[in-house]
Amino acid sequence: MSEKIELMHQIYGRKEGNYICWNCHFCHWKIEGKGEDKHMGYKWCEVYGINKENMLDTEWSLKYPACGFYNITHDAPTKNVWKIAKREVNQISLF
Repeated sequence: MSEKIELMHQIYGRKEGNYICWNCHFCHWKIEGKGEDKHMGYKWCEVYGINKENMLDTEWSLKYPACGFYNITHDAPTKNVWKIAKREVNQISLF
């Protein structure tokens, strides 16, 4: 399993049952551009966040087992979890 969803499970727990991220209203899929200029679609979790400079940092699998924040509310208390995690890793590596 991915470190991304494992981090979400550590923070929010895991949704009991057979739930996947794709069925959560925080999971998104988008294709950018129009006509021949359309770029490949990308998927992301609104709570985990999106890094448009490097989509691989935040690319999300629609089949991940859902975290405990699955459809709980429309206002996520924390967004851009990936930035918080990245900052903590960088702080630890300084020592």
